[in-house]
Amino acid sequence: MSQHSLLFAVRGTVVAVAWLGMTAAAAETLYVTDTLRVGVRPEPSARVAPTHVVTTGAALEVLERQDGFLRIRTPEGIEGWIKAVYAAKSPPARQQLATLREQHEALEKRFKELEASLQAVQEGSRTLSEEVERLQAENLKLRLELARSQGSGRNPRGAGPQQSFLAILAAVAALGTAFGLGYLWHHWRTRRFLGGHRL
Repeated sequence: MSQHSLLFAVRGTVVAVAWLGMTAAAAETLYVTDTLRVGVRPEPSARVAPTHVVTTGAALEVLERQDGFLRIRTPEGIEGWIKAVYAAKSPPARQQLATLREQHEALEKRFKELEASLQAVQEGSRTLSEEVERLQAENLKLRLELARSQGSGRNPRGAGPQQSFLAILAAVAALGTAFGLGYLWHHWRTRRFLGGHRL
């Protein structure tokens, strides 16, 4: 082999490798689409031209089955035949994923609402607990005052025994009312938080 033909072969190889490298670098990646367009035919035969088209995810009512074909009705009221191989009992994955995302978002929203309700119930419970403690302290103070006045034989704050008894009775009634209202309010908020279910 002569030097000239060897040089020619090397040049040809270099050009071919460079061209292949450019072709590989310029290659693009594509994906097969999952969107189908299925022809709706007036008769159950592949020889008959379609008159309408249905696309992926369309909900179809099956009216009849015959020789690998389905007679269908679309939501728009179009009737015709399609090949049974293109129909499935469940929606396509993309549609199911969209539905699941919507459900997930709705559940997240409901969770946040329930969380806010729980915080409100807890805050209300704290407020009621503080009010009950205040009323209990006031009741104790009144009892001590009554005991002291009975022990010393004088009336507290210049009031007669009947007025002292009424004051204590009023304080106990206020405490009972506050506790009862607090319990009802807490019970109502808890039932609301649980979606109306009983405890």
